[in-house]
Amino acid sequence: MLRSLIACILSLYTDDNKAVATCRILPDSDHRKANLQRMAVLQSYRKQSLGKQLLQYIIEYPQSQGFQAISLHAQLPAQAFYQNCGFIQEGQTFQEAGIDHTNMTRTL
Repeated sequence: MLRSLIACILSLYTDDNKAVATCRILPDSDHRKANLQRMAVLQSYRKQSLGKQLLQYIIEYPQSQGFQAISLHAQLPAQAFYQNCGFIQEGQTFQEAGIDHTNMTRTL
């Protein structure tokens, strides 16, 4: 099956066109797993469920394209957020850009 996801950048904007949340999605080499990268919500817009709204779309879109899973490298303070959205930790904590991360995956 040919999948159409090559690379995707998703962003949420306010009514006055201010970008407040963003991420990118890249497929792995065999197009079975989508890799979520660089998810961020502006600090002043956190605790408003914007990250959860964006993540819901992130989950639905690759699923509609036939992907089997989504993986990401979660910073440790965000690990509980992703767990609450159905992601499961895999492996040990590691350093990325000098920050502790853990690999997490959600089956679609």
